[in-house]
Parts: sequence; structure tokens; C-alpha cells
Amino acid sequence: MSRPLVACDLDRTLIYSAAALGLTGPDHEAPRLVVAEVHEGRPISYLTRRAAGLIEDLAGAAPLVPVTTRTLGQYRRIRLTDRPPRYAVAANGGHLLVDGRPDPGWRRRVTGRVRRDCATLAAKVSTWPTGRSPSVKWVSTSVSSTPVCGPPTVPAFRRPTLRNAPAGLPRRTCRQSNRPTRTRRSTGGSM
Repeated sequence: MSRPLVACDLDRTLIYSAAALGLTGPDHEAPRLVVAEVHEGRPISYLTRRAAGLIEDLAGAAPLVPVTTRTLGQYRRIRLTDRPPRYAVAANGGHLLVDGRPDPGWRRRVTGRVRRDCATLAAKVSTWPTGRSPSVKWVSTSVSSTPVCGPPTVPAFRRPTLRNAPAGLPRRTCRQSNRPTRTRRSTGGSM
């Protein structure tokens, strides 16, 4: 009989930044927190003490596999339990970690697929017609695959910013807006 495995996202699922916690009530009603991530000597992510206990219990009953969009460096700052998990998935599947180390077989397979099945960003941009918005295309930006797209097929938060975009390509932000990036003009007044 096989043992269950529990895969779980990290950010805003198990751990939260101070801003994402959204502590709006009185201070004395705030949950007790455990630091889950330290960066440059400062705590930046937390989990509730209750969640920390439940995660410890869960990790004792079944392998807990953190799955995250975080880079390898960002993931390595996370501490969910006293013992690091045996397996983890980072960088949208670009890294499969076994005992904290990237699995070389997985890395070779992902790198091979990206090289074989994806175009480079430069090659893809060169094929976009002038004056029209490109549709979603998958391109390689190193080891991970990233959608490069334009309106209206993909939400704005998925669109890349093209700083020095070739003539005719719309400039879009990566943030929450579908509007083109605007240049701030000086009014000549002082602040």
C-alpha cells in the first residue's frame, strides 16, 4: 500500500508576508506568528503558530512537498518545520529538489525540453507583426518557459514589460492594468 504525499503551495497558502496577513483588527487579537522566512537579517514571511503545529503534524504523517513559483534562492530561505522537507518543487517546476539539492536528471530533462520545444525571446519578438498585438507564445528565458504575450488574450499581470520594444509593438505593464505604460511629464512646478 502506498503512502500519501501532500503537495502544497507556499505564498498566501502556508506562509504570508506582513502585508498579506492583512492584520486589521486590534493588536491583542492578532494571531501568534512564527517566522517562516528571513531575508538580509529581517523576518519577511510568517505562518500562524497553529499552522506551524499542523504542518509539523502533517509532515510527520506524510511527506510534505512544497511547490512554489519562487526561485531556488527564494525557496531556500523558507523554514516550515525543524527538518527541511525531503522533496520540493521550485521555479514553476524548473527545479525538483531531493534532500535540498536539485535533481540533475530532472534538470537535464527540463533543460532539454525547453531547448527543443521553445523559441528564444529574441526569435519570438522578431516574428511579431508590426502594428498588431501578438498572441500568446511560449518562449525560453533560460531554463523556465515563460509566456510572452500581448493584449487581449492574457491578463495584464501575465504580460511582460518590453522596455525597448521594437517599433509597432504595444508597450504594456506587468502590473494590474491593461492600459499602455504612460510617461510622466514634468509640469515645471516644484514638489
